[in-house]
Amino acid sequence: MARYPSSAGYSFGPGGITPAVKVLIITNVVAFVLNLIVGPVMTLRLGLSPQAVIEQFAVWQPFTYMFLHSTSGFGHILFNMLGLWMFGSDLEEHWGTRQFMRFFFICGIGAGIIYTLAMPFVALTTAYVYFDTRARQELVDERSAAELPAEIELGASSG
Repeated sequence: MARYPSSAGYSFGPGGITPAVKVLIITNVVAFVLNLIVGPVMTLRLGLSPQAVIEQFAVWQPFTYMFLHSTSGFGHILFNMLGLWMFGSDLEEHWGTRQFMRFFFICGIGAGIIYTLAMPFVALTTAYVYFDTRARQELVDERSAAELPAEIELGASSG
C-alpha cells in the first residue's frame, strides 16, 4: 500500500512531488546554480575523479558527484530532475521516504565507488587493446606485396 496518497483525477507524470524528491531536486538545482557561479573549480573539487579519490584521498567525491550536472546547458539537469520526479516519486510513495533515500544514496555512492575501483582496469584494458591493435596493424603493414594474393594486390576483381 502506498505511504502517500496519490491525488485523484488526471495528471501528467506521477502527480505531486514527494518530500524526499522535493529536497533532492532543490539540492540539485542549488548545486547547479552554484556551479554556474563558481565555475569549473567546483566541478574539479566535487566531481568524481578516481585519480583524486585514490591519490589525494578525496573521499567525499563518491558522494558529492551525485549533485553535479553539466553546466554547458540546461538539458542535462532538466531531464535528470524530470526522471527523478517521475520515477523517484513513485518509489518514495511505494517504499516511504527513509527507504527511498537509502536506495538513492546506496545506488549513487555505490556507483561512484565501483567507478573509482574499476577505472584503472578500464584504462589498462583500453591501453592494451589500443597498443595490441597498433602492433597487429604494423605487422600487417610490414608484409611485402609478394606475400599478398594477386586479387588484393591488383585491387580489382575479375568478373
